[in-house]
Amino acid sequence: AAVVVTVNPLPIVSGLASSSVICQGGLTTLTGAGAVTYTWTGGATNAVAFSPANTATYNLTGTSGAGCTSTNVAAVVVTVNPLPVVTTSVTNSVICFGNTITLNGGGASTYTWSGGVTNGVAFAPASSGSYTVTGTAALTGCTNTAVRSITVNPLPVVTAAITNSVVCFGTTVSVNGGGANTYTWTGGVNNGVSFTPSTNASYSVTGTNSLTGCTSTNVAVASVTVNAIPIITGTASNSVICNGSTVALNGAGAATYTWTGGVSNGVAFSPSATASYSLIGTSTAGCTSTNVAVTSVTVNALPIVTTSITNAVICIGGTTALNAGGANTYTWTGSVTNGTAFSPTVTSSYSVTGTNSLTGCTSTNVAVASITVNALPILQVTVTKTVICKGDSTVLKANGANTFNWTGGVINNISFA
Repeated sequence: AAVVVTVNPLPIVSGLASSSVICQGGLTTLTGAGAVTYTWTGGATNAVAFSPANTATYNLTGTSGAGCTSTNVAAVVVTVNPLPVVTTSVTNSVICFGNTITLNGGGASTYTWSGGVTNGVAFAPASSGSYTVTGTAALTGCTNTAVRSITVNPLPVVTAAITNSVVCFGTTVSVNGGGANTYTWTGGVNNGVSFTPSTNASYSVTGTNSLTGCTSTNVAVASVTVNAIPIITGTASNSVICNGSTVALNGAGAATYTWTGGVSNGVAFSPSATASYSLIGTSTAGCTSTNVAVTSVTVNALPIVTTSITNAVICIGGTTALNAGGANTYTWTGSVTNGTAFSPTVTSSYSVTGTNSLTGCTSTNVAVASITVNALPILQVTVTKTVICKGDSTVLKANGANTFNWTGGVINNISFA
């Protein structure tokens, strides 16, 4: 009898890993060759990717189609490198808009940040957000990530206001900020506190939000225009006048003027007594002078002229003299010279103008002197005998008057020898 025994060879099995060195969390695939079916130690499934937790050796058992098995004849080592423990740090995790920060990674060799950030280089984030860093270990090439959150607080929207943007010199104003909690002004002024600007100026305000500490610097401006106070002067057309004369007061250095005493600027008036007049001027900007100008007008009294006459009643051909008092010089109507005798021919009244030589004031025709000029009687004379003998008598008789005086001791209408 013949017996045939067939001896099938064992499969020559080999295995390999798609990645024999991986980082923790990475995938690799174990693949066997030289058999039909494969069994790997360590729970790996042939040709199926998996993520080994640690470095390990995987043995392969392969079975041929004839059922022959090569047990643990191939071993594949998969090295699992740990991930770097990546950390982050930031110069300031809470900032105000416009400020810069620097993000730094740690625990690896090189770092790549999201958002276009460069590790260790300052930048100014526009808003709050999170930045992811990927750190790579130079030795293994393994990477890991970490996240850093940044809070960007907005700057306060600061406004500036002033109680009055156009003022007159010497007027107080105050500046007031809005939109923040505390305010710092340029020019040495304090928020909400009255001050007196001396010139046109602009004041910038810095406002700070007390909750976030964020500050808007010099972003709001309050301006003030300071109009000058007019420097006024006052003049009189004549500072010394006689009672009854007119004078005009004129202001200069402003646009409009107000005088005391009811006087209108530039309008003539007749003051009755010596007085001082105060002037206030207002500019076109509405600013009123504080340097009150004073103009004095001296009103000299008119002389009180009196008259006297040496003889107020005269006969025609007689003389009289007119005399005035109360002044220094006198002018009479009728061409009469003061204190000089003259012989008026008719009854007349004479007016006198007296002038005070010290003040120049004149009283015109304020005193009147009247002179009565009586006509001479028209005499009619008769004689009883114009021719007589010695020892005889005759009578001289005159008519046409009231009393008569004859020469030679003759008595009117009385016989005499």
